[in-house]
Amino acid sequence: RDSPEARLIDTFVSAMLLKGNLSREVRDGVRRFAIEGADFDWRKAIDVVIENLEETWILEGKAALNYEALGEVLTYAHLYGQEFPSKNVRMGIICGRLDGDILQVCHERRITVFLVSEEGAIETYSPPVIS
Repeated sequence: RDSPEARLIDTFVSAMLLKGNLSREVRDGVRRFAIEGADFDWRKAIDVVIENLEETWILEGKAALNYEALGEVLTYAHLYGQEFPSKNVRMGIICGRLDGDILQVCHERRITVFLVSEEGAIETYSPPVIS
């Protein structure tokens, strides 16, 4: 658990920017199989879920803002929303480096990006508010 991603997530979680009940490595999806004496779970794992009364944040942590982070957070939020349709699901990516093109796509897809510096400072890149 000493990967660059884990350190970024730990720093983000410690800052308590988002309030609510926090869970890590939350299973998502339907790939489960059980037989007598064994339970196999191939579901995906969301890095961080933060739930409060108003919203549920689905957060993915990566060393850099990249296609993998974008695809994972979109997929996890979709699957989570299917399982919990009454929840207001928000998406976020925690990263240590930005990519301008992918950041633009994140904004278009309503994904907030949290940039964590090596010193532990966090910058938030929120999508524009739709009025």
